Amino acid sequence: REKFITFTIRDYGWSQGRNSSQSDIDKVYEFSKKINSKLIIIPDDMKKLKNYNTYDVLICESARFNMNERIFLYGKSIVNINPQGGPSHISILMKNSKVIIINFASDSFDGNPEYCKKHYGINYGEQPYLSLQTYLMWSGIYKNYKAEDLKKILKKIS
Repeated sequence: REKFITFTIRDYGWSQGRNSSQSDIDKVYEFSKKINSKLIIIPDDMKKLKNYNTYDVLICESARFNMNERIFLYGKSIVNINPQGGPSHISILMKNSKVIIINFASDSFDGNPEYCKKHYGINYGEQPYLSLQTYLMWSGIYKNYKAEDLKKILKKIS
C-alpha cells in the first residue's frame, strides 16, 4: 500500500488572505517527495486548478463534495496539510489524524492574530492542538516556510 499525504487547496473569493498559493503547492509537493509519499490534492474549484502547476499528483475532486470520501482520505493519510478554514477542523478531530495548518492567522479579517485571540482564545504563536497531533504554522513565524519545515513539524506531531 502506498503512503500518501493530502493537501487541500483553498481558492475562493471569501477572505482571500487564507487562500493557498502556487508557492504552497510547490512546498507541499517537495515535502511529499522528501518523505517518499504520494500527494493527493483536494481542490476548492476544479476550474481554478488550471491556474496552478499541480505536477503529476492525484487530484481528488470528489472529496470536495463527498464528506465521507474526504474523511476516508484524511484518516488514511500520513498528514493532512490545509490552510486555515473549515476542512482542517474535520481532520483535527479524527483519531490518529495528523494535521498541519499552513498560513495560520494570515492577513485576513476573519483569521488574523487579533481575530484568533478574540474568537478562539489563542495567543500569537501558541500551539494549543499538539495533543490532537495538529500544528499551527503561524503566518508571521512561518512566512517563508520550506518543505524542510513541514518535515520537522511532522516529527513534532508524530
